[in-house]
Amino acid sequence: MATIRPITASKKELLGIEKGFWTGDSAYFAAHADVDCLVAFPEMAQAMTNADLAKTATEPNRWRDLDIRLKGMVEPGSDIVMLTY
Repeated sequence: MATIRPITASKKELLGIEKGFWTGDSAYFAAHADVDCLVAFPEMAQAMTNADLAKTATEPNRWRDLDIRLKGMVEPGSDIVMLTY
């Protein structure tokens, strides 16, 4: 049985991680995406391994000037955080 670890990151840290998914390269995705994650984009909504997700990040810094403005944060469980922006 997996051990559930509570999320202890601050909003600033979580936004920094999220921004990395928009600006980082495939190595960033491989290092930061969960082993199995759900990606929700039009035409791409599916469960993907982090290795498959990393393959989609072919252009590093594609969103260099990204400004994420947090609208809300929901923690439905001790190990899950959903950001809306």
